Amino acid sequence: MNLSPDIPIDARALYVLNKLEEAGHSAWLVGGCVRDAFMGIKANDYDIATSAPWQETSSLFKKAGHNVVETGAKHGTVTVLVESVPFEVTTYRVDGVYSDARHPDTVVFADTIEDDLSRRDFRINAMAFHPSRGLLDPFGGLDDIRKRRLCAVGNPFDRLAEDPLRIMRGLRFAAKLGFSIEHRTKNAIRENAPLLKSLSKERVFAELCSLLCAPRASAILLEYYDVLDVVVEGTRAMATQPLNFRESTCSILEHTAHVLDRTPAEPALRLAVLLRDRAKTPASFRSNDPKNHAKESALRAKSLLEELKAPRRLREKVCRIVIRHNEYVPPSPSGVSTLAILEGGDAAFVRDLLTLQHSELSALEFCRPQAEEAALRLEILDELLRTEAPLSRTDLTIRGSDVANALGVSGKAVGLILDAVLDAAIEGLPNERDTLLSSLPQAQNAACEHLFEKKFKKMLDATMYDL
Repeated sequence: MNLSPDIPIDARALYVLNKLEEAGHSAWLVGGCVRDAFMGIKANDYDIATSAPWQETSSLFKKAGHNVVETGAKHGTVTVLVESVPFEVTTYRVDGVYSDARHPDTVVFADTIEDDLSRRDFRINAMAFHPSRGLLDPFGGLDDIRKRRLCAVGNPFDRLAEDPLRIMRGLRFAAKLGFSIEHRTKNAIRENAPLLKSLSKERVFAELCSLLCAPRASAILLEYYDVLDVVVEGTRAMATQPLNFRESTCSILEHTAHVLDRTPAEPALRLAVLLRDRAKTPASFRSNDPKNHAKESALRAKSLLEELKAPRRLREKVCRIVIRHNEYVPPSPSGVSTLAILEGGDAAFVRDLLTLQHSELSALEFCRPQAEEAALRLEILDELLRTEAPLSRTDLTIRGSDVANALGVSGKAVGLILDAVLDAAIEGLPNERDTLLSSLPQAQNAACEHLFEKKFKKMLDATMYDL
């Protein structure tokens, strides 16, 4: 046992510990809260291991007036709510064989905290702390923290094969904490990587999102692309395919990593960065022009995210960004406003799209002028939102009924005239009801001219095709 300096502990967690010990049981803080405390990171939650059978834990806290949820009674876990804050309390245990690569087939409740710690995934997570007894660190987790190293408990191959999700957890910890992965654990990650296909898709996707949003996601992507290829097919191919863009000498994956570093840590954006260029690899080309890859990349993104059972809204948002990420937007109020109008006034999506474009261009040294343009587009969007400029028909101070009543029109004509009014408002016409109503005749003329130009262009295109 190593005595340790005082570390901050939530008073409610101390209450749970004390309550268990007053009832004659031993109890320790375990897992991530201990790891984070010794790294100077504020704990988000507290897990407690105890010698008390889960039934006694449940009874003890219910009698004290607390709500108790049997979140995993089969594995000895209950959740105690103290002032609405959840604390997971688990009976000391050792795990049997994981035949489904997810849950142990059997759980044997153990007598000591040392036995309980021996079943955990990584040594930095296999420490226990007690405010009076100090730190219990039988596997050297604190030394790993000091050396910024991630190492599995016991035999790395066996530990990761028990529950292959630990592979993704290990990569996530390395990306989040900035740790290197010890060589035996690194080898076990690669050897066990095929087992990721046997896991629940939702669990894998959750870990993938957390990994991509971690501070060192790009470094892990570059070092473990072969492992991630099991989850995101095509990652390995991206590592060997040159970007082939102007004077760039990097691979598609290297460029993706550079873009990732410059992109806000938001799941939809980070996923879009990873998936936007998957169709640039030769095996993915379905046309003779690999530059027209956005649509194919979006189709592949949709298929992958459906397979991983990503939430529908997130899936749709990622695919929208991917399919439009290469579109040019003029760096002007009308250009940015037009984009917003085409996106139904969805300013949040427009910001995400423009942000990704800026990240993409900033990652290429020779695209500095284009990156400055991209930054200007974001500034223009901020100004449009600050001034509450109309970005959709619904932002106007008049409605379709006003157009119909004033001009005696109906059907599609109403929409076309509203679009013309919106264009005028974007160009500076005050978005005031009386002003917009008085502008309707001019808007009607503009709508007619636009419709004529559209029909004339279609006719001209048909004539040129015949020629």
